Amino acid sequence: MKKLIIAILVSAASSGHTAAQKIEVISATSQSWSGGVAGHHGVNYSIVIKVGVKITPDSLYTNGAGFQLPHDGYGESMITYDTVDHTYTIYASESYTDPNPRNSDPTKINTASKRPVPAVRQFEGSALLIYRYKKEKHLFVMKKTMEVLPALDYP
Repeated sequence: MKKLIIAILVSAASSGHTAAQKIEVISATSQSWSGGVAGHHGVNYSIVIKVGVKITPDSLYTNGAGFQLPHDGYGESMITYDTVDHTYTIYASESYTDPNPRNSDPTKINTASKRPVPAVRQFEGSALLIYRYKKEKHLFVMKKTMEVLPALDYP
């Protein structure tokens, strides 16, 4: 009886980590871009993960910035879920508009810039995904290096 209770406790304690062990990074890319408007530039991120269980991605940290991952399809981030392949595709984007160099007042900065939340999380890897599984928050550190795609230069 004692061995059975210990086995149940060990399996229950490890069950919280099984979701993180089942996450597989299929692809991860970053692509800088510039253009559209003078001084406008940024970086687009795309991460595809395969998960054996249903999770709820919450936020992503990469390249010194944090992104809240909304589920309404609006904002600088977006998540799609493929029910056939059980993959999540996470899109995040940061964009900046440099201040006009002719502006005589350096304190006037274009407030239309969409700057992501500063990353306050410390981690070893190229990205940190925070997600919920069975109503508990879990962390997944992506060790795979992001593939840097050629920069896009819009006219």
